[in-house]
Amino acid sequence: MAREKKPAIIFIDEIDSLAGKRSDNEQDNTRRIKTEFLVQMQGVGKDTRGILTLGATNCPWDLDPAIRRRFVKRIYIPLPEKEARKGMFKLHVGNTPNELSDEDFEILAEKTP
Repeated sequence: MAREKKPAIIFIDEIDSLAGKRSDNEQDNTRRIKTEFLVQMQGVGKDTRGILTLGATNCPWDLDPAIRRRFVKRIYIPLPEKEARKGMFKLHVGNTPNELSDEDFEILAEKTP
């Protein structure tokens, strides 16, 4: 579908659940899904210009090496710093009536590494 509708962006969140390391004891249907995914990622004779595929994971070490090779770039996004977390809390509270002080937001930010 992405090839027909390009330009396209394909975003796969928690890609490790789809493309974890292959093992001898995994089920045949799981192995077939991974194989087909690898085939599609490779493009196999198809023009993949205009298609950007992104994958996100908290566990990159759990990805099958063949999948990792198909992603050209790897970008590490660290957890937010304390001030950013504080800002996120304030943003999500928004205009909701509350009695939180700036000190309360500071404490929340400290307790959420």
